[in-house]
Amino acid sequence: MPAGAAHKAVASQDGFRCVSAYPTGQTPDMNRGSPGEREAALERIAKVPLPEADPAYGPEGPLRQHWLAPDASAQGR
Repeated sequence: MPAGAAHKAVASQDGFRCVSAYPTGQTPDMNRGSPGEREAALERIAKVPLPEADPAYGPEGPLRQHWLAPDASAQGR
């Protein structure tokens, strides 16, 4: 999941399980939408290092191209 992406289980069936993993040196960074979380979260997101490879397509995959795209926050998103 890209840095800064929000996700939430709105509904699930019995037995539903979710597994996630973090790159070496990274740990979960959970926010709950509380007042004051956004600015600090944006600063942390900007500091996430560029991955060595796209997790699905390898070193030549599109992740690196998209990662280096113009900052969405600068575009009012």
